[in-house]
Amino acid sequence: SDPQFGKNFLLTYRMLGMTSSDILNSLLERYSEPAEIEIPEGFPEEVQVILGENIPLKRKVLDVLLFWITNYKDDFFGSELKNAENISNILNFLLQIEDFHLQAVCTDIHRKLLFEMSVEMSETDMV
Repeated sequence: SDPQFGKNFLLTYRMLGMTSSDILNSLLERYSEPAEIEIPEGFPEEVQVILGENIPLKRKVLDVLLFWITNYKDDFFGSELKNAENISNILNFLLQIEDFHLQAVCTDIHRKLLFEMSVEMSETDMV
């Protein structure tokens, strides 16, 4: 897969008539898709768990989400109710992730959201 595709798509999806909620829902659905890989016998148990639980795909989805929040803040922060709904959906989604292989990126996303929310609140207070 092309690592730039997700980044370019986030820049242009509005031209396709999609909303940030559409994209977020698609990402969250993609995260939940089952692994489509047959794991050969003899692999170490740790590798079998990672592949069986589709950790590489899940990590890519989380990386795209972190990139999106970091680089396209207007899709999440501002006066629109949809933005608050998207943030709430992301936070609820992150709370459901229990796999320790993904905890670091989940923490990064959570911290980024909290930071941006605090910036948003302080900017609102200044107005």
